[in-house]
Amino acid sequence: MSSPLSLVLCCVGISSLFLSMIALYPHLLTDPTPARSASVSLASTTMNISDDPLNFYSAPIASSVIDESATTFALDVETVCFHPRVQLVHDMLKQSEADHLLSLGNAARASNPPSSSTPLFTHTLDAQDPTVARILARLAHAAMVSVDTFGSVRLERHAPTTTPAAAPVATHMDILDLDDYDTIVSAASRGGQRFATIRVFLNEVRDGGLLHFPAADCSSLATSISSSQRVDPAPGEMNPLPQDVPTDGLAILPAVRLGVLYHVLAPNGKVERRSAYRQTPVQGSDAMWQLVVHIHEAKVSEGVPRLFKQLERVARTREQVPQDDDHVVVELD
Repeated sequence: MSSPLSLVLCCVGISSLFLSMIALYPHLLTDPTPARSASVSLASTTMNISDDPLNFYSAPIASSVIDESATTFALDVETVCFHPRVQLVHDMLKQSEADHLLSLGNAARASNPPSSSTPLFTHTLDAQDPTVARILARLAHAAMVSVDTFGSVRLERHAPTTTPAAAPVATHMDILDLDDYDTIVSAASRGGQRFATIRVFLNEVRDGGLLHFPAADCSSLATSISSSQRVDPAPGEMNPLPQDVPTDGLAILPAVRLGVLYHVLAPNGKVERRSAYRQTPVQGSDAMWQLVVHIHEAKVSEGVPRLFKQLERVARTREQVPQDDDHVVVELD
């Protein structure tokens, strides 16, 4: 039988343990609500955060907050796929910010009109522009990285086509080809490999312009429809779900100010082949504008020792090919 002294010591020990737990986790007393399990419904199937055994997504799932000159801006982040990692950021920009970017893009296009046969127009933005700088800070916050890891920030204009059968933008990955000598030369001193991309839709698209990851494995979830899409079109309006929506992989319909963050590297650092994507043709009369930012593994102003060593190895084994006088090393963002 236990002595009274033993019982007293046992009670003291339990009390000390309880007080220590409260000191470490005070919310146990103040917030009785259990932790929210983030999930997203796709194709009538629910994907829970528990489907991610290594818990790579636990932090980005929750809404994050950024303080902009005493104005709180909440980010609504929704994970829609794990392979590749794809997240939607609803209302990524304010409407005034989207309008500002559109005005910059239209002004650049007017001053340097592209060929009518060119379906894609790009314009590099000035990161010192106050509005652009504020947007970049928010993008970095959503991706949980430093702005210093961003490559060049550009606008893309996808011209509409009147031919429904026109070939879409070819399927490709945003990864850098580090087997190419000239690419290594540039990447070694400019932040190294890309590991993720952020795209933000800036204007409404009546039909087409889908971002499609044909090889994506989203737990057998085929198609993601943004919650900001219209679900009950008025008579005569377009159907928010076009008939040509791909049924394989993951397809994301464009929505005004919707941000899409997708990773081109897997968590283990290897190339995520399932991040290959294409964009379907924009139908109708309106072009589609997007803000595009590539995120690198290091600050773009710094060198990457790993790649410099790789460059030395490649240089020793590279076949010496005579270069033309006008040979130029490719500059990458």
